Amino acid sequence: MIFEGTYPEILKDGKSLTGKYLSGHYRIEPPAHVRKWKRSIQLEGCRQNNLKNVDVEFPLGVFTVVSGVSGSGKTTLVKQILYPALMKLKGSSPTVWANIAS
Repeated sequence: MIFEGTYPEILKDGKSLTGKYLSGHYRIEPPAHVRKWKRSIQLEGCRQNNLKNVDVEFPLGVFTVVSGVSGSGKTTLVKQILYPALMKLKGSSPTVWANIAS
């Protein structure tokens, strides 16, 4: 546990690094140069577990991060939807590679 309290309380807590970012006192500046990507894979209408009709585009050939709160469906999106879609594009069966990815 890093902090216990309400949102307004964390914003006022001078010892909380998270509070300093949430309040805007600290910032992380985006990089000056972002690597361009030309190819991507688009997934539309993803519905499984906690995912409810989610549309997403993943760039290919660049480092990509999936983030979100606990229980938001990150693992479901990547392991159960994106990974099998990529295997299908490669002409491989996702079931053959499922044990390797886990």
